[in-house]
This record gives sequence, structure tokens and C-alpha cells, in this order.
Amino acid sequence: MIRSQRFTGQTALFLGRMGALLARMGPAVLFTHPQGGGPGWLMAIKSPNVKAIIAFEPGNGFIWSS
Repeated sequence: MIRSQRFTGQTALFLGRMGALLARMGPAVLFTHPQGGGPGWLMAIKSPNVKAIIAFEPGNGFIWSS
């Protein structure tokens, strides 16, 4: 099994669990690091409870809209 197949669906799983946690906790600031950068930005788009993101060496190929 190649690596990309092994982790298919992990972002959706992360977003579901993080969304549930934020709904329970309330507003939060996310700290992200390279591999968690993309999911962190996606979580900010999905949840109004993400009030800010502090991204250290952001990576993960997140695509910004123009």
C-alpha cells in the first residue's frame, strides 16, 4: 500500500473530531505546524469557533482561493 492510500480520509476524520471538540469547548486559537497546516485552515473555514490561527512553518499544500 502506498502512503497516499494509507492516509486517505484522515483529513475528514480530523475535521469531524476537531469540529466536535470546538463545538464543546467554544472559541479557540489553533496552533499549527507543517503537516497540520492544511487541516487547520480547513477547520477555520468550517467552524466559527476558530478565532485565529498561529501557523509555524505552514505547509501541506493548502490552496488559497483568489
